[in-house]
Amino acid sequence: MIIPGGVSPDDVRTSVGHLRGRRPARSAGAPADVVVFTSAPADGPAATVAATVGEYASAGATHVAVNAADGDADLEEFVGFLAREVAPLV
Repeated sequence: MIIPGGVSPDDVRTSVGHLRGRRPARSAGAPADVVVFTSAPADGPAATVAATVGEYASAGATHVAVNAADGDADLEEFVGFLAREVAPLV
């Protein structure tokens, strides 16, 4: 399941509950991928970004895609920020 940005962790939790409740019996034990998109400021605090990722993971997301909120953000720098500063906190 792919969930676009702008959805709260509570909404993700509800959606995941519906997904698990409606899966056919033969696939009920198989894991389902739940991908959530979110945005973060390119210069935001790493702890805040990591906390947001953690909230979505706790709500049932198996993958959280973090986009730079700033349209003019340097993508290479942002990815480095995620790898160096955010990932160790998740």
